Amino acid sequence: MLRLLLPKQKKELRAEYRNRFLVVFFGSLSCVVLAWGFSLIPTYVTLQSEEKVLREDLRVATDPDLNADRNALKDELQTLSKRLTLLDVPSYQVSRLLQLITNAQTRAIAITTISFDATKNPTDASLQGVLVLSGVANTRSGLMGFADTLKQQADIFTDVDLPFSSLVKDTDIPFTITIQLTPVLVTAK
Repeated sequence: MLRLLLPKQKKELRAEYRNRFLVVFFGSLSCVVLAWGFSLIPTYVTLQSEEKVLREDLRVATDPDLNADRNALKDELQTLSKRLTLLDVPSYQVSRLLQLITNAQTRAIAITTISFDATKNPTDASLQGVLVLSGVANTRSGLMGFADTLKQQADIFTDVDLPFSSLVKDTDIPFTITIQLTPVLVTAK
């Protein structure tokens, strides 16, 4: 075999190839890093706009002037709850039932009417109570969640009936829920 390059030239040629390879490698790596950086710009802009929206929501939620109506409504509900304790049927505590319903209520549910009726069963001297809730739900899932929360109170509510017709619409759903209460024995006074 014939040697055309001297060992010194051979070393220089290898060093040149290595330098070219490193330039191409680091150039490609720089292009990939820059492309990756530019691809993050839309995400950054989106996150910044979402942060502004969340900060505004937080400001609204914590602003006492904007929440004055909510606080006044809470005070009014407490006053009404105290008044309702006077109207309790001896065997059913209506205020406790209303408390359970309002605890299950979310912001997606607006209750407009609550009616209560108790009938005495002549055969076994028990009292059977029925609550009828009417209102409007923002979403179908909110209404279903509200009904499911009420169904979890099985020791107090024996049957929570949400008609299928209430689930036809997706938003702004008018509803009527009929709740059968656990029968209680009426004690003679």
